Order: sequence, then structure tokens, then C-alpha cells
Amino acid sequence: MMDRSPEKMRIAIRYSLYLPRYYLPPAVSSYLPDFGKKETWHVSCLFAEGTPEAHVTEPVQKLQTILIVDDEPSVRVLFRSALKALPVRILDSDNGLDAMNLIEEEKPDLVITDYAMPHWDGLEVCHQIRKRSDLQHIKIVLITGQATPPFLLEAVNHGIVNAALPKPVNIDELQQLAKRLLARDRV
Repeated sequence: MMDRSPEKMRIAIRYSLYLPRYYLPPAVSSYLPDFGKKETWHVSCLFAEGTPEAHVTEPVQKLQTILIVDDEPSVRVLFRSALKALPVRILDSDNGLDAMNLIEEEKPDLVITDYAMPHWDGLEVCHQIRKRSDLQHIKIVLITGQATPPFLLEAVNHGIVNAALPKPVNIDELQQLAKRLLARDRV
């Protein structure tokens, strides 16, 4: 029998887990203070002294990150659902200003943004990304409900955005476009 006394146990792994509160059931989230803010839990796993050490045999590849920016919650949920089949990490934001803060913090590989939003429209987010040398690697897809406005063609032609999609978005087209744009980073 293994001795599980505190003297014989050691901390081997520490996990930090981010769970957005809006995915929690209302009964759970109502008990959380500061609802809507980022929560991180730290979990320490204890292992007995005789536990074999883990060895990494192959380098672990970092997941690419997609940021979805749209003021409509249903659109964010739809896009997230469509893109979760890809081996990516997905973040979202409901306005351009908050999205830019998240972009600065997370430096995603792909931003899929709606054009018409409060607190900076999608085109302003695109301009802010392109002004920063540390964000130049980010691929951008701009989505608009307007019938191909001239500024959109100009944005694509001048490299401000990598692609533009009209609303309603064809989900298969969005998936294929995301795959193609992310594959460019892997080559």
C-alpha cells in the first residue's frame, strides 16, 4: 500500500483553467462574485514519491487561436460551433474595443470580425491591428451585412483584411477559409 502522508507527497503539476462564466448554468454563475469577470482556478495535483516521472517524447505544438468579434451573441455561438471542429483555441468578444484589448493580450492567429459593432467597428479593429508591428502576423476576415461596399474591396486590395465574407455567412465557406488562412502560418 502506498504511503499518502503529506511528507511523502510532492506537487508535480499545476493547472490553470479559465472558464468563461457565461457558459456556466445560471444556478452556478449566480453564486460567483463579480459575475462576468475572468476567473482562474489553480489546481495542484499531488503524487506519491514513487510515481514515475513523465517524459515528453515529442514537442507539443501550440494550438492556434481564433478570435470571433461580433455584437450578436447568436453569431458568436454559431461561429464558435462551426470552428470547434478545427484544432484551435477559440476566443470571442462582443465589441471592437474589448476585442482590441484581447488581441493585444492574446495575439491570436486569426480574427473574424463583424463590420458593424459598437465601440469601434470591425474596420477600425483591422486598422488598429495593421498599425502595430507586433500584430502583423494576424490574419483578418471581415464580415458585413452590407452589399459589398467599396471600402471592403479597398480593404482587401490594400491588405488591411485577408478576406471578406457577406452575411449571411456560409458556415462551410467560413470553415474552409479559416483552415486556409491558418495553414499559411504552419508552412
